[in-house]
Amino acid sequence: MSDLFARVRSTFHHRQAEFLKIELDTCLRSANLASQMYQAGNRASAERTTADAEESYAMVMRFLSDPKDSKRLTIKTTQEFTASMKGVRKTLDGLQRFRN
Repeated sequence: MSDLFARVRSTFHHRQAEFLKIELDTCLRSANLASQMYQAGNRASAERTTADAEESYAMVMRFLSDPKDSKRLTIKTTQEFTASMKGVRKTLDGLQRFRN
């Protein structure tokens, strides 16, 4: 387990919902920024920003998928994050149109 992941996991245990919301917001902002970069013709920066967004998405998915972490979240909070994750995934998938 990487040092970053261990530190994030420790923070997550203390402020799970807040952490996940911030991470998802960051992911969505990065995806939107990448879209603007692609449209402006800045492909290299857009691809780096897309990679950052994908990394944030994967981190949230990892925590939500881990029963020992997600058991600390309420059912309502878990449902809200699941719905948000679908929206973020759709935005990330939409960036594929710029990559071809």
